[in-house]
Amino acid sequence: MKTILLTILLASSLLFSENIDYKIIDTTTNQEIGLKGMVEKLSDFSIIFFGEFHDNKILHDLELELLKIYYSKNKNLLISMEMFERDVQPVLDKYLSDEITEEEFLANSRPWPNYETDYKPLIEFAKENELVVVAANIPRRYANMISKQGLNALDSLSMEEKEFVAK
Repeated sequence: MKTILLTILLASSLLFSENIDYKIIDTTTNQEIGLKGMVEKLSDFSIIFFGEFHDNKILHDLELELLKIYYSKNKNLLISMEMFERDVQPVLDKYLSDEITEEEFLANSRPWPNYETDYKPLIEFAKENELVVVAANIPRRYANMISKQGLNALDSLSMEEKEFVAK
């Protein structure tokens, strides 16, 4: 399976032009390729990692645009999101399958403060198109344990708790 790590360089409109919100650079050639060029370059890959600054609206809009483009080419997509912690996967699944309301989903999924503006469009697109979304992040409580106590903190976790930590 081919994989690629996509690097997108952004610049504010103040630095370049009022009409340009971002630039997409092919890091192998250092040439600007634009959205169409990026889609063409990524068409041979089955896994795409989209790195982003969590508080950058432009990047989130670009993520959604790419998702829509790739969905139009291949309906068999899966989205993995760092925004959701692994232990909320059942809540996420229930929301995506209309088993719970958005209010219940938000109350039980610990969404980030910018969920409404930046992540909700991705989730709603996935829901409308019946796409799987994977809650990919380590739960904060375990990340905090490891941060404070080191990897030895993992020894104190039950087998069930270890399922939420990367192997």
